[in-house]
Amino acid sequence: MPPRRERDLCLVGNNTAADYSSVLVVADASGNILFINNANAVDFGAYSNISGTVFVHALNIRSSELPILQTAISIAAVATIADLQAAIVSNQFCADLAQQGAALTVAEPIDIEYSINCDNTVGEFTIAFEVSGGLPELLGDPSIAYYAYTGVLSSTSNDVGTTFSVGPYSDNTGFTLEVNVNDNFCPQEYTSVSEASIACTKCHADPGVMPQTDLVTACGGLISVLGSISVVVDSGRFIMPYTPIQTMN
Repeated sequence: MPPRRERDLCLVGNNTAADYSSVLVVADASGNILFINNANAVDFGAYSNISGTVFVHALNIRSSELPILQTAISIAAVATIADLQAAIVSNQFCADLAQQGAALTVAEPIDIEYSINCDNTVGEFTIAFEVSGGLPELLGDPSIAYYAYTGVLSSTSNDVGTTFSVGPYSDNTGFTLEVNVNDNFCPQEYTSVSEASIACTKCHADPGVMPQTDLVTACGGLISVLGSISVVVDSGRFIMPYTPIQTMN
């Protein structure tokens, strides 16, 4: 289920003719048109790149001219609310526009950041979570909106930036964390993260002993080298009796 970032907005235009459509035009604070919606409700959860203050303008337009306007907006021939109003005034479109618009603040989507800490001395891991976005971050008032956690974490909080640590969990264990926003506006705000299995294998207590199987000894131990190296010894160089090369492989 995708995150929802603002309650549906219903601004109904004064549509009195059967061949006219009532739609919504959404613009940023500078009047730049962001998109046109073919209904009188907007789900901002479908627009992940939009956040902050926007203005929603009701538009009544002749139904046959709506596709023309949509094309003009897509190619930036009509780029701003001022452009749209000028096009209406000059009779390029049979339409009526609520030019002032209704200001609306769109929250960032709910985001869950998490990290895994594996302790391979015991074969267990912990999970650290941090949640941001949605109305709890936007409003900062727990009496209005707060996060509700379910899954590996059961808690409620509106503290944006608070890190929760849960665990430990054993090797090859999975987890799910769900975050809902409890508020009077957007009970449908929801997101989750999950992993089917986290590998955190315990290190073996006794990794074994590496024998020096390729030690080469010559002349009673006077010459010692590591590695499978061929050593030639001249017995005339040594005072003590010559001992043949012994190779242990």
